Amino acid sequence: MPSSFSKPALDPSSSPPPISPLSQDSSEAERRLQEAEERLRDAMAELQRKQRSVARGSHAELCDHADVFCVANAIGNLCQSFLLSYGVRVGIGILLRAFKLARGQSYSSLLDLKQLVSEKDLIVREEACRIGLLFGGFTGSYHALRCCLRKWRKKETPFNS
Repeated sequence: MPSSFSKPALDPSSSPPPISPLSQDSSEAERRLQEAEERLRDAMAELQRKQRSVARGSHAELCDHADVFCVANAIGNLCQSFLLSYGVRVGIGILLRAFKLARGQSYSSLLDLKQLVSEKDLIVREEACRIGLLFGGFTGSYHALRCCLRKWRKKETPFNS
C-alpha cells in the first residue's frame, strides 16, 4: 500500500516549482538597489570631476590628462622617456661589450658579470644618462609647453601641438 507521504518522483522534463511572490519581491528589490548604487557611483564620479575642474580652473577641460596636474603629467612623461631611452642605450652598450668579449675570449666569459658590466665601460653609462636626459627633457618640456599654450590661449588648436 503506497504511503500518502511518499515524495513525488522528479521528472527532468517537468517545470521548476513556481517562484514565490516573496522571492520575486526580494530579487526585484535587489535589482533596484544595484541600479541605485550604480547611479550613485556615477553621480559621485561626476561631482568629483566637477570639483577637480573648479579647483584647477577651466583649463582642466582642455587637457587630456584631467586626473593629474599639468606639472605632474610633464614630469611623468620626462621620467618615462628618460627610463626608456636610458635602458635602450645601456642594453646596446652591454650587447656591444658581449660581442667584444665573445670575439676576444671564450664564450664562457659572457657569463662573468664583472667583465660584462665593468667600471672601465663607465663612459657608456654616462652617455646613456645624457641620451636619457635629452629624450626625457624633450618629452617633458613638450608636454609642459602644450599645457601652457592650452592654458594661455584657452583652447585646443593645431598650433598648440
